[in-house]
Amino acid sequence: PGASDQPIEYRVERVRDGRLFSSRTVDAVQNDKLIWRTLVSCSVDDYGGVGHSRQRPCISPPESALTIQQIAESDGGLGEYWDGFSSVEVRIAEVSESDVTLRSAAPERHLWLRVTEDLSDDRALHQAAVAYVSDLMMIGASVTPHGYTIGHENTLAKDWLAVSLDHSMWFHRHVRADEWILFELSTPTAAKGRAAIESSVFDGDTQTSHEQAVHVVQEAFLRRTTH
Repeated sequence: PGASDQPIEYRVERVRDGRLFSSRTVDAVQNDKLIWRTLVSCSVDDYGGVGHSRQRPCISPPESALTIQQIAESDGGLGEYWDGFSSVEVRIAEVSESDVTLRSAAPERHLWLRVTEDLSDDRALHQAAVAYVSDLMMIGASVTPHGYTIGHENTLAKDWLAVSLDHSMWFHRHVRADEWILFELSTPTAAKGRAAIESSVFDGDTQTSHEQAVHVVQEAFLRRTTH
Protein backbone atom coordinates (compact mmCIF):
# COMPACT_ATOMS: atom_id res chain seq x y z
CA PRO A 1 0.00 0.00 0.00
CA GLY A 2 1.00 3.58 -0.53
CA ALA A 3 1.71 6.23 2.10
CA SER A 4 -0.28 9.46 1.82
CA ASP A 5 2.49 11.52 3.43
CA GLN A 6 5.17 10.54 0.89
CA PRO A 7 5.60 11.62 -2.74
CA ILE A 8 4.42 9.41 -5.60
CA GLU A 9 6.02 9.30 -9.03
CA TYR A 10 3.68 8.58 -11.96
CA ARG A 11 5.26 6.91 -14.97
CA VAL A 12 3.22 7.03 -18.18
CA GLU A 13 3.88 4.69 -21.10
CA ARG A 14 2.30 5.01 -24.52
CA VAL A 15 0.53 1.78 -25.54
CA ARG A 16 -1.36 2.77 -28.66
CA ASP A 17 -2.46 5.82 -30.63
CA GLY A 18 -5.17 5.36 -33.24
CA ARG A 19 -7.48 7.62 -35.19
CA LEU A 20 -10.25 7.38 -32.59
CA PHE A 21 -8.71 5.72 -29.53
CA SER A 22 -5.51 6.03 -27.51
CA SER A 23 -4.30 4.03 -24.53
CA ARG A 24 -1.65 4.48 -21.86
CA THR A 25 -0.40 2.59 -18.85
CA VAL A 26 0.30 4.58 -15.70
CA ASP A 27 2.50 3.21 -12.91
CA ALA A 28 2.51 4.85 -9.47
CA VAL A 29 5.90 4.37 -7.82
CA GLN A 30 6.77 5.19 -4.22
CA ASN A 31 10.16 4.48 -2.64
CA ASP A 32 11.13 2.63 -5.84
CA LYS A 33 8.21 0.21 -5.42
CA LEU A 34 5.21 -0.15 -7.70
CA ILE A 35 2.09 0.54 -5.61
CA TRP A 36 -0.52 0.95 -8.33
CA ARG A 37 -0.97 0.38 -12.06
CA THR A 38 -3.77 1.40 -14.35
CA LEU A 39 -4.68 1.20 -18.01
CA VAL A 40 -6.23 4.37 -19.41
CA SER A 41 -8.22 4.23 -22.65
CA CYS A 42 -9.37 7.49 -24.26
CA SER A 43 -11.44 8.34 -27.32
CA VAL A 44 -12.26 11.48 -29.26
CA ASP A 45 -15.17 13.40 -27.76
CA ASP A 46 -17.13 14.11 -30.91
CA TYR A 47 -17.20 10.56 -32.24
CA GLY A 48 -20.76 9.59 -33.21
CA GLY A 49 -22.13 6.07 -33.30
CA VAL A 50 -24.90 4.31 -31.42
CA GLY A 51 -25.84 5.19 -27.87
CA HIS A 52 -28.21 3.97 -25.19
CA SER A 53 -28.51 4.09 -21.43
CA ARG A 54 -30.54 2.91 -18.51
CA GLN A 55 -32.45 5.74 -16.86
CA ARG A 56 -31.80 7.20 -13.44
CA PRO A 57 -33.92 5.48 -10.76
CA CYS A 58 -36.64 7.45 -8.99
CA ILE A 59 -35.04 8.19 -5.63
CA SER A 60 -35.93 10.85 -3.06
CA PRO A 61 -33.80 13.99 -3.43
CA PRO A 62 -30.64 14.47 -1.35
CA GLU A 63 -32.32 17.13 0.77
CA SER A 64 -34.60 14.46 2.27
CA ALA A 65 -31.90 11.79 2.67
CA LEU A 66 -30.01 11.20 5.91
CA THR A 67 -26.37 12.22 6.14
CA ILE A 68 -23.84 9.50 6.83
CA GLN A 69 -23.11 11.24 10.16
CA GLN A 70 -26.77 10.87 11.19
CA ILE A 71 -26.83 7.19 10.27
CA ALA A 72 -23.54 6.58 12.10
CA GLU A 73 -24.84 8.03 15.40
CA SER A 74 -26.39 4.70 16.40
CA ASP A 75 -23.04 3.01 15.63
CA GLY A 76 -20.92 5.25 17.85
CA GLY A 77 -20.00 7.72 15.12
CA LEU A 78 -18.00 7.34 11.95
CA GLY A 79 -14.77 6.25 13.58
CA GLU A 80 -11.11 7.02 12.99
CA TYR A 81 -11.18 6.53 9.23
CA TRP A 82 -13.45 9.54 8.77
CA ASP A 83 -11.71 11.89 11.25
CA GLY A 84 -11.13 15.25 9.56
CA PHE A 85 -12.72 13.99 6.36
CA SER A 86 -14.78 16.94 5.21
CA SER A 87 -14.03 17.14 1.48
CA VAL A 88 -16.99 14.93 0.50
CA GLU A 89 -20.63 15.08 1.59
CA VAL A 90 -22.47 11.74 1.72
CA ARG A 91 -26.22 11.19 2.11
CA ILE A 92 -27.82 7.76 2.14
CA ALA A 93 -31.33 6.94 0.96
CA GLU A 94 -33.36 3.86 1.87
CA VAL A 95 -31.47 2.84 4.99
CA SER A 96 -33.83 0.03 6.01
CA GLU A 97 -32.19 -3.40 5.99
CA SER A 98 -35.47 -5.30 6.43
CA ASP A 99 -35.54 -6.27 2.75
CA VAL A 100 -32.12 -7.95 2.86
CA THR A 101 -31.98 -11.74 2.67
CA LEU A 102 -28.78 -12.84 4.36
CA ARG A 103 -26.12 -14.23 2.03
CA SER A 104 -28.14 -13.31 -1.02
CA ALA A 105 -27.42 -10.46 -3.41
CA ALA A 106 -28.66 -7.40 -1.53
CA PRO A 107 -31.01 -4.86 -3.12
CA GLU A 108 -29.39 -1.80 -4.63
CA ARG A 109 -28.29 0.93 -2.25
CA HIS A 110 -28.63 4.57 -3.29
CA LEU A 111 -26.26 7.29 -2.12
CA TRP A 112 -25.91 10.97 -2.88
CA LEU A 113 -22.37 12.32 -2.96
CA ARG A 114 -20.67 15.60 -3.86
CA VAL A 115 -17.38 17.31 -3.07
CA THR A 116 -17.78 20.24 -0.73
CA GLU A 117 -15.62 22.75 -2.65
CA ASP A 118 -16.56 24.52 -5.87
CA LEU A 119 -14.53 23.22 -8.80
CA SER A 120 -13.62 24.84 -12.09
CA ASP A 121 -15.20 23.71 -15.36
CA ASP A 122 -12.21 21.49 -16.19
CA ARG A 123 -13.78 18.14 -17.16
CA ALA A 124 -10.65 16.19 -16.25
CA LEU A 125 -10.78 17.65 -12.74
CA HIS A 126 -14.39 16.49 -12.31
CA GLN A 127 -13.51 13.02 -13.60
CA ALA A 128 -10.67 12.83 -11.07
CA ALA A 129 -13.01 13.92 -8.26
CA VAL A 130 -15.67 11.38 -9.27
CA ALA A 131 -12.98 8.68 -9.36
CA TYR A 132 -11.92 9.70 -5.85
CA VAL A 133 -15.40 9.55 -4.31
CA SER A 134 -16.42 6.42 -6.25
CA ASP A 135 -14.42 4.17 -3.92
CA LEU A 136 -15.78 5.53 -0.64
CA MET A 137 -18.81 3.30 -0.06
CA MET A 138 -18.33 0.29 -2.34
CA ILE A 139 -16.73 -1.92 0.33
CA GLY A 140 -19.64 -1.20 2.66
CA ALA A 141 -22.11 -2.23 -0.02
CA SER A 142 -20.27 -5.53 -0.48
CA VAL A 143 -21.02 -6.69 3.08
CA THR A 144 -24.69 -5.65 3.25
CA PRO A 145 -25.74 -9.24 2.38
CA HIS A 146 -24.08 -10.28 5.66
CA GLY A 147 -26.04 -8.10 8.04
CA TYR A 148 -24.08 -4.85 7.73
CA THR A 149 -25.93 -1.52 7.65
CA ILE A 150 -24.33 0.80 5.14
CA GLY A 151 -23.01 3.88 6.90
CA HIS A 152 -22.03 2.03 10.08
CA GLU A 153 -18.33 2.58 9.50
CA ASN A 154 -17.34 1.68 13.08
CA THR A 155 -18.86 -1.77 12.72
CA LEU A 156 -17.27 -2.22 9.31
CA ALA A 157 -13.80 -1.45 10.67
CA LYS A 158 -14.32 -3.62 13.77
CA ASP A 159 -15.96 -6.69 12.24
CA TRP A 160 -14.45 -6.89 8.76
CA LEU A 161 -11.11 -7.02 7.01
CA ALA A 162 -12.03 -5.55 3.64
CA VAL A 163 -9.64 -4.45 0.89
CA SER A 164 -10.34 -3.38 -2.68
CA LEU A 165 -8.35 -5.53 -5.13
CA ASP A 166 -9.09 -3.64 -8.32
CA HIS A 167 -11.21 -0.72 -9.47
CA SER A 168 -12.41 0.00 -13.02
CA MET A 169 -14.33 3.01 -14.32
CA TRP A 170 -15.99 4.01 -17.58
CA PHE A 171 -16.85 7.69 -18.11
CA HIS A 172 -19.71 7.74 -20.61
CA ARG A 173 -21.07 11.25 -20.06
CA HIS A 174 -19.99 14.38 -18.22
CA VAL A 175 -21.06 14.93 -14.63
CA ARG A 176 -20.00 17.62 -12.15
CA ALA A 177 -18.48 16.37 -8.91
CA ASP A 178 -19.32 19.56 -6.99
CA GLU A 179 -23.05 18.99 -7.52
CA TRP A 180 -25.12 16.10 -6.23
CA ILE A 181 -24.42 12.77 -7.92
CA LEU A 182 -26.52 9.64 -7.42
CA PHE A 183 -24.65 6.36 -6.88
CA GLU A 184 -26.57 3.11 -7.19
CA LEU A 185 -24.52 0.35 -5.53
CA SER A 186 -25.05 -3.38 -5.92
CA THR A 187 -23.11 -6.54 -5.11
CA PRO A 188 -24.39 -9.34 -7.35
CA THR A 189 -22.12 -12.09 -6.04
CA ALA A 190 -19.23 -13.05 -3.76
CA ALA A 191 -17.29 -16.30 -3.47
CA LYS A 192 -14.12 -17.46 -1.71
CA GLY A 193 -13.85 -14.14 0.08
CA ARG A 194 -13.93 -12.05 -3.10
CA ALA A 195 -16.92 -9.81 -3.79
CA ALA A 196 -18.02 -8.14 -7.01
CA ILE A 197 -19.43 -4.64 -6.57
CA GLU A 198 -20.98 -2.38 -9.18
CA SER A 199 -21.92 1.28 -9.11
CA SER A 200 -24.06 3.16 -11.62
CA VAL A 201 -23.56 6.93 -11.42
CA PHE A 202 -26.12 9.52 -12.49
CA ASP A 203 -26.28 13.30 -12.61
CA GLY A 204 -28.43 14.48 -9.72
CA ASP A 205 -29.89 17.48 -11.54
CA THR A 206 -33.47 16.61 -12.48
CA GLN A 207 -33.37 19.23 -15.25
CA THR A 208 -30.53 17.50 -17.11
CA SER A 209 -30.13 14.10 -18.71
CA HIS A 210 -31.36 11.06 -16.80
CA GLU A 211 -28.83 8.84 -18.53
CA GLN A 212 -26.08 6.96 -16.73
CA ALA A 213 -22.88 9.01 -16.66
CA VAL A 214 -20.32 6.61 -15.15
CA HIS A 215 -20.07 2.88 -14.52
CA VAL A 216 -17.81 1.48 -11.79
CA VAL A 217 -16.82 -2.12 -11.07
CA GLN A 218 -14.71 -3.23 -8.13
CA GLU A 219 -13.47 -6.53 -6.71
CA ALA A 220 -12.91 -6.66 -2.96
CA PHE A 221 -11.39 -9.15 -0.55
CA LEU A 222 -13.62 -9.74 2.47
CA ARG A 223 -13.05 -11.58 5.72
CA ARG A 224 -15.07 -11.36 8.92
CA THR A 225 -12.84 -10.74 11.93
CA THR A 226 -15.53 -11.29 14.56
CA HIS A 227 -18.14 -14.03 14.95
